[in-house]
Amino acid sequence: MGFPVKQVHPPEKAKPLCPTSGKVLLLGLGNELLADDAVGLLVARKLEKRLAGHPGICVMATEESGLSLLDMVVGFDRLVVVDAIQTGQSAPGTIHVITQEDLGRIPLVSPHFVGLAEMLDLGRRLGFHMPEDIAIFAIEVQDVQTICKGMTATVRAAMPGIITRVEAAI
Repeated sequence: MGFPVKQVHPPEKAKPLCPTSGKVLLLGLGNELLADDAVGLLVARKLEKRLAGHPGICVMATEESGLSLLDMVVGFDRLVVVDAIQTGQSAPGTIHVITQEDLGRIPLVSPHFVGLAEMLDLGRRLGFHMPEDIAIFAIEVQDVQTICKGMTATVRAAMPGIITRVEAAI
């Protein structure tokens, strides 16, 4: 009695999500199931429609984090990140802009164990072409604990202003 043999063919090469050379990556981060944590994803999706067809901009929305982001950012010259933040020191909907220089000075605690700063540093140490021009739009949120589809009314009301500000920065 033998086991059936399945022939395995080499996988086809994956097509890149978008070309990277000399380009800008707008990366929206978050979790759609955790109330306001979806803000980065929703901003990216809205801007993806507005920026469709622009040859110099790639837009990605992902629930990935930490080292999983490395493959996404390699090869881009500029990185614009949109994500939720909860400092408790600003009103929900407030936009905090964090630059590459700020990343090394701010003691960030990432729930993902490896945060954006560590991922970028690792990529550089490995010799990858990493973005040098980085802007992070950290949106102050109210609730990232409640499992639901939909943001709080305060953050939802701030979305048009957030989208406009991020689009202007690109």
